[in-house]
Amino acid sequence: MSVAANEIASISGHSLTDVNEILNAHYLLLDDNLARSAIRKLEASAPNRTPNYDQESTPRAEKIV
Repeated sequence: MSVAANEIASISGHSLTDVNEILNAHYLLLDDNLARSAIRKLEASAPNRTPNYDQESTPRAEKIV
């Protein structure tokens, strides 16, 4: 489930700027080591699935705000 920042702001009463700052500071930490760890776990949970990317050349996902 995904919720847009403006939906969170509408419920919480925070400004959109504050919501984005809170999300970036506490929930959307972009860490390459954590990302690799998550992918290894995902791949291990589905051993017959063939990855559709080249791990070294895959660009990092753009930050969505």
